[in-house]
Order: sequence, then C-alpha cells, then structure tokens
Amino acid sequence: MKVSDVLTGVLLAIFGIAVVLYSQTFPVIPGQDFGPRAFPSVIGAGFIICSLFLIRNGLRAQPRAAWLRLSNEFRSSHSVFRFLLVPIMIVMYMLFSDSIGFVVFSVFFLLVLFLAFGVRPVPAVVIAALGGVIIFYGFYSLLHVPLSWGLLEPLL
Repeated sequence: MKVSDVLTGVLLAIFGIAVVLYSQTFPVIPGQDFGPRAFPSVIGAGFIICSLFLIRNGLRAQPRAAWLRLSNEFRSSHSVFRFLLVPIMIVMYMLFSDSIGFVVFSVFFLLVLFLAFGVRPVPAVVIAALGGVIIFYGFYSLLHVPLSWGLLEPLL
C-alpha cells in the first residue's frame, strides 16, 4: 500500500486541528501563566505545521499522483481482515477491558493477533499468556497504573 504525502498531510492536519480544539476545553488554572491547554495546543499546532510541509512536498513531488494505491497483497480478503483486526481489537479493549479485566483481555488480544498473523497455536498460547502477565506486572506493579482486574477480582 502506498499513501501519498498529500493524504498523510491532510489527515495529520485534521488531527492537529482536533487536538487544538479539544485542548481549548481544558480548564484554566487561576494564577498560572500556562495551564493544561498549553502543551496540547503547541503539539496540535506542530502537527498542523508539519502537515502543511507534507502537503506542499507531496504536491511538488507528484502533483497528479494517486493519494492511495493498494498493492496486490492488500486486495485479498485475508489481508484486509488482518489489517482491520488490530483497530477492531483496540476498540474491543476500550469497550470491554473494565468488565473483563486487563490480564484476561490482554492474553485474548495477543492470542487472537498471534493466530491471525500465522503463529503456531502452542507458541501463541504460551507467548500470549506470558506476555499478558508480564505487561500487567510492568504497568500495574512497576509503573503503578491502575488496571482493571475484571473477571479475576473475585480471586483476589
């Protein structure tokens, strides 16, 4: 798949504008020169500026080039399924991680992706289980990120 700099720049500009607009909803802290909206606004403005350079360079390099070209590999339904599986799993995590729990969902998440991308079943199960537990330990115990226990909470 080949994505032109023009399309990438347009998407980056939209994202930058969204970041700047959303950051303006953050509260103002009395007595502070810079509040919570300052840093996201600067980052969003940086995205917008970089997007303008991408669009300009893309138009100069190939003014009439297609914005998106799919390779032959991407035309198979199996490749499209694997491509869409990652964002689908992320949305599922956002929807169900609180009720299912981080450990159970991360093991499921990794296992589904490993199997979809061709890892043999036994190594996929072992690596997914170890990976889910190690990632949980790193975030929950070492970084003190509050992660949901979900289905495992009664076992505590």
